[in-house]
Amino acid sequence: MRLAAFQQQVQAAILSPVLDAADAELAIKTGPRAHACSRYRIAIHHDHFWTRMRDFTAYRYPLLARAVGADLTAIVRAFIAAHPPTSVAIGGIVERLPAFLAGHAPWAGAPILAELAGFDFCRSGLRAAAEEPTVSHGDLAALSFAALERTRLRLKRRAGVATTRYRFDLARIHELPRDAALGSPTYWLVHIAGGASRAHVVGPRVYAALERLAAGIAIGDVVGAFQVIGLTPADSDAIVDRCVCANLLVAEAR
Repeated sequence: MRLAAFQQQVQAAILSPVLDAADAELAIKTGPRAHACSRYRIAIHHDHFWTRMRDFTAYRYPLLARAVGADLTAIVRAFIAAHPPTSVAIGGIVERLPAFLAGHAPWAGAPILAELAGFDFCRSGLRAAAEEPTVSHGDLAALSFAALERTRLRLKRRAGVATTRYRFDLARIHELPRDAALGSPTYWLVHIAGGASRAHVVGPRVYAALERLAAGIAIGDVVGAFQVIGLTPADSDAIVDRCVCANLLVAEAR
């Protein structure tokens, strides 16, 4: 057997959701006790691979894992069988899971699962971002007028916004009703604080303001940028003030 063919057969056996190949069938030598452990070596790789895939998925989709419980194993095996890994990054391996849940039975029959997965992936991805020093009111007050003109504010990398068509109760996610109907948008601010993930429901105009802060806005342009979405100067000051108090904003030179 040529090496390439052998590698393809071993890979196919490992990627199979159910192990149906024996070492001997793959020409893997197992020694004098081959009759007793003909599946031993391939089984080790098979079990390790699928354990890692489940762990990767649970890491990037912790809320989904809590919501579906033991069903996560079946989801992972079906998903990976349909989308064999082509990336070495955890996110790259499982990023298409929400679309998979939305399009494959039996999970497509519960649209709330795909909705939760999309929100979950966005939320958990913040943990991969590096911590950044956030700006305080004192920092801003200490800036000269010239420095203010050269400074912009943006959400820290460990913060972001997301939209869902269901208002999830994250404290009771294990009770998620699979037959729940999706409705009008719910707007979220998600961020890491004190090493823990936080999620807050916000209004649509605050969400629009946070979207703009995520991209970064020159300090002098904040009021104008927020007026476009219907916010008054007082609204703008209040939103920036709350973001600074919550350690959400980074000040950087333009």
